[in-house]
Amino acid sequence: MKNNIVFFVLFALILAIGVGVRAFAVSVGERESQKQEIQTGLETQTISAGTVTISVTPTRALEGEMLFSVLLDTHSVELTANLERDAVLQTNQGKEYRPTGWEGDPPGGHHRTGVLAFSLTSPLPQSITLLLSGVEGETPQSFFWILP
Repeated sequence: MKNNIVFFVLFALILAIGVGVRAFAVSVGERESQKQEIQTGLETQTISAGTVTISVTPTRALEGEMLFSVLLDTHSVELTANLERDAVLQTNQGKEYRPTGWEGDPPGGHHRTGVLAFSLTSPLPQSITLLLSGVEGETPQSFFWILP
């Protein structure tokens, strides 16, 4: 009888600890998810540059890193822009950043998608302007966002 009580108490204690750890993990996960929602809440901007349609969405804005989802679409010219070389990110703080990487379709073709990455210094700016050169024509295409 004593052994059954000890076993039951240990079982209940282990179960309570497991439930507590799981609840803590869910709570941390929910906070991270909410944080991500705030950071991906910036809207997609789409512009036409001659015969090329460009859509850009900031997908991540954390201290130290900005990621942009980029879509280039046309039916009349080859998309030869080197976005990793020709893009610039400007901030309201007067700083300019060059991309740290492009993960996506290589130059060429009529449809390109990928992610453009930038490393930023702290703190995050209040607003950003992404300039894409070499897409169509001489004038850089400009995308502006106010960060949350």
